[in-house]
Amino acid sequence: MTTEEVIAIAGKPIQIVAAKKYDDGILEIYEYPSRPFRTDTLLNWYHFIDNKLEEWGPKEQYITSDYDRYYQKHRNNRR
Repeated sequence: MTTEEVIAIAGKPIQIVAAKKYDDGILEIYEYPSRPFRTDTLLNWYHFIDNKLEEWGPKEQYITSDYDRYYQKHRNNRR
């Protein structure tokens, strides 16, 4: 799915956790509640590379170098 298709279904994200441009593409991570309109809900992160959803799951704590490793892992899997 594209970023636009996810937003059309799930709505706008709570926040964009990361957005980083690389020489060969762009990584974006959007944050969504698992149950909208509830304050006690878990948060999910949707990972997009070049406007395509690669994976989603529970919120994680990353440091900047983790984004780079994540991006490279998925770029290598697409080749």
